[in-house]
This record gives sequence, C-alpha cells and structure tokens, in this order.
Amino acid sequence: MLRKLVGYAAYMFGANIFTALLTFAVTAFGMASRSKEAFGDYFTYMLVYEIGTGVLINGVNATIQKFSAENEENRLRFTKLVFVAFLIMSLVFGVVGFIAWQIVGFNLALGFFGIPWVVTGWYGRYILRSTLDAKREARLMVIASLSSSVFRFLFLTFTDLRDAMIYGDFLALVVSGLAALIILPLTLKKSVREIFSVEIPKSLLVEAFHFSVPLWFAGLVFTAKSRLQATWTRGRIGARAMGALGGLQLFGMLYEKPMEFLGQASLPGLVSAKEERDALYRELLRFSIVALTAIAVTVSAGVPLAFQVIDEVQRLFGQTGELFRDKYVEVPLLMLLSTLAIPFRAVELVTNQYSVAVGKQRSVFYAQVVQLAVMALTLIPLAEAYGLVGVVLAGIIGELANASTFVVLLWNVRRDSMRSAAVWSLIAGVVTAISVAPAYYYRAWTYSWLMAFVALAIFVSLMFVTRLLKASDFERVLRAFKNRRSA
Repeated sequence: MLRKLVGYAAYMFGANIFTALLTFAVTAFGMASRSKEAFGDYFTYMLVYEIGTGVLINGVNATIQKFSAENEENRLRFTKLVFVAFLIMSLVFGVVGFIAWQIVGFNLALGFFGIPWVVTGWYGRYILRSTLDAKREARLMVIASLSSSVFRFLFLTFTDLRDAMIYGDFLALVVSGLAALIILPLTLKKSVREIFSVEIPKSLLVEAFHFSVPLWFAGLVFTAKSRLQATWTRGRIGARAMGALGGLQLFGMLYEKPMEFLGQASLPGLVSAKEERDALYRELLRFSIVALTAIAVTVSAGVPLAFQVIDEVQRLFGQTGELFRDKYVEVPLLMLLSTLAIPFRAVELVTNQYSVAVGKQRSVFYAQVVQLAVMALTLIPLAEAYGLVGVVLAGIIGELANASTFVVLLWNVRRDSMRSAAVWSLIAGVVTAISVAPAYYYRAWTYSWLMAFVALAIFVSLMFVTRLLKASDFERVLRAFKNRRSA
C-alpha cells in the first residue's frame, strides 16, 4: 500500500512538475517586473479567495474519501451536490463581490467573484481522488495550473497594468471551475441531466454531516491559523512586507507541492488499510519526515541561485532597476527558518489523515485550536521584536504545538504510533537545524547556494546514522516511479 501511495504522489508530482515550474517562472516574472507593493496587493487578493475557499472546502475532502473511496454510487451523489453547490455559491458570492466592489474596489472584489470557481475545481479533484486515479485528477490540476500561468503571462507581457497578475489569475479560476464541471460528467460517463436525477438518501446526508462537522470546525481554525501570519503582516507591517511573505510562499512552493500530493494520497490509503493501518502509518510517517524535510533543506539552502538566475535574465532582456535579490533580500533567511518546521508539519500531514481513518477526527480540531492559540500568543511579541523573522518563528512554534497535540491526544489509543511520531520528529528537527546551519552561516557569500549540497549531504548522512533512512527507501521510490511510468 505504501508503494501505491508513494506512486500516486510521484505521478501527481511528475504531472505537476512542468506546470509548477511554469507557475514559478511567471510569478517570479511578475515579482520582478511589478513593484513589491503590487505583488503584496496580489497576495492580498489571493488571501481573499483562499480564506473563502478554506471555509467552503473544510472537511469535504475527508468526507468524500470516507463515503466514496469504495462506493461508486456515493461518488455520483456527491457529484450532484457539487453542481448544486456551484449554483448557490455563484449567487451568494456574486452579491458579496458586488458589495465589495463598491466599498473596497474592483481588484479585491475579484477575489470574491472567484470563490465559486476555485471551490468547484477543488470539489472536482476530491471526487476524482476518491478513486486514487492520479491520471484523471492530474488533468484537472494541470488545466488549472497551466491556465493560471498562461493568463498571467499574457497580462504581464502585453499590458502595463499594475495589477496584471490579479486579472490573469481570476480568469484562471474561472477555467478551473469550468473544467471540473465538464470533466466530472465525462469521467463518470453520465450526462448532467442524469446527475441531477440521482436520488440522495437522507441517511447519507445526515451521516456525512455528522462526520464532517468536527472537520469543518477544524478547517475553520486551520484557515484562521494559516492566514493569521499574512493578515497580521498586511495590516501591521504593510504591502512590502506582504510581498516578502508572498515571496516566501512562492519559493516554498518547490517543497510544498510534494507535501500536498503525499497528503492527498494518505487518507484513502489509510482508510483502506484496515488491520495494517498502524504499520502503514508508521512507514508513511517515516518516509514523509525524511523525504519532505530533505527536499525542503535542499530548496531553502539553494534558493539564492534562483535569485541570481532571475537577475541575470532581467539583465539579458535589458531591464533595469532594483535587483531581485535586493528587492526580496529577506526571503532566503525566512526560507531557512521555515525549514525547521517541516518535520513537525510532516507529523501533522500524516497524523491528520490517520486520525480521520481511525475515527478520531475531533483530534484534528483540537490540534488546530492549540496551534492557532500558540501562534496568536507568540506572533505579536516575536513580530514586534524581530519583524518578519518573528512572524516565521511564531509559525514554527505553532507547528510544534500542533504535532505535540496529536501525540498527546492519541497516545492512549495508539501509543506505539505516537511514540514513533514524537521521537522521529524531534530527531529530524535537530538534524534539520544542524543541516541548514552552514547555509545560514554563509548566507552572505556570493555562491551561498553551494551550501545546498553540503546541507543535503549532512541531512542524509545523519538520517542514515539515526536509522530513519534506509537503503530500501531509495529502491521503493524508484519502483514507484517505474510502475507509474509503465502504467
């Protein structure tokens, strides 16, 4: 089962690699060609629809996987709910967006107008994910990602609009929603009329509702937690600081994507594992801690190379002005610091899904509440003392609190698994700090990106020493890629 889950994540990452790099390049182009304040406003516009999206998709993925992973009829019923939800959301957020247009301006209003489309796109992916059919989900994902890159590039290249990235991104949201509404009927081999004619038992709605409520509340807390840093930064420090935080998010995408795909595969796999669930959890947890942290260490230490490449491309095309590495000088340090949280995020990533699979979904809510409380308590004093560095430090402390809460809440019922989570994440946390130390020490050096090789070598060596990394892990990943390639 672990090989299947790794294979799913590998396929999704492989399918996404081109569009992800394209998205990265176009966003970097926008960061370089528009002011830091403009990028901060673009990040704020994204914050609007991301908050709305978070509220509306909370618990939906877990609910669909729980009731549809092995039930084709339920999959069809949830598809009908997607179409109904789209119509309702279009009406509600059309009105909300028009009001926002009159009060705060058109650019921010586009964030509200885009919510129904992006939410529908995610709903479509969740239904396709319930089959663990990576190919179909990848198509929907690629459409959304590629359209975002293409539309933003066209606006950035052929207009001098300050907010070109906002307009291009909004059009992409519309395309992602339309794609889901078209692909779902084709995949299920049902017409829209047949989908709307499906009967949805009241018992299913009641059971799904009761299952999803604690996850929905947990998602609300997660949304507040994940947007707390950005909201506080924009309101307290300003658009330029928001731009730097957006830069951290952009370059962090290089290691966030593998985390996202592995997390997506975890829930249906853990639900289906049954008596082998605990063994699968520990293997999945160990793999996640090692692999995801290794990627993050390498990316964070090597990011100065990307800055140099962007500056060189700008020079070749005759662009003048502030160098990219000077405009976003804070980002490399922020990335090194954020890497320290990855082992604890890996615990959250896998244990979150594990809790749902074993029927302890309330622990997800409690973990999110603790993390939000810890971040709220530490954010203001740390940010006041250290600025953006303090904002990131508050996030690291929050991730540690989240992972610790899962361990405490599940200790009595899953002691062996939780012991592994606690010990492995602490070991990986110490190893990560040691690994990025050379990159931190030499961060002012012109060729500091060479420290990425040193950091990765230290991390891999210490993982072998602590026996969290095994030679068989490399063979497993290679087999997963080969199997997906031949499929």
